[in-house]
Amino acid sequence: CPRGIDLYFDNVGGSTLEAALRHDNVAARVAVCGMISAYNETHDPGIRGLQAVLTKRITMNGFIIYDHVHKLSAYQARVAPWLRSGELVFHEDIVQGIEQAPAALIGMMKGQAIGKRLVQVAPE
Repeated sequence: CPRGIDLYFDNVGGSTLEAALRHDNVAARVAVCGMISAYNETHDPGIRGLQAVLTKRITMNGFIIYDHVHKLSAYQARVAPWLRSGELVFHEDIVQGIEQAPAALIGMMKGQAIGKRLVQVAPE
């Protein structure tokens, strides 16, 4: 980010969020949607670098889907035609067999999957 960050959407937390805060510009906006790096932690390690929120006047807001469920039907009505026409495409990377789940997860974390990675445990 040679010119810094003005807008950052975070769903990882931890060192990734810390790095973004270091590179945020003055008045940057950060939407926090998840903290996957801490989901399995037994203690809260905290976030280093929060002083940047003050010194750079960063705005951080939590963003959670439950606040927007009331918009679901309007969203579906708007997006369905795009899916049907092929204008909007989503990718599923399906790995066959529960025995492949560990490798599928590791591969996903290494960036080997495009789109949503799924493990099919039984035939359709």
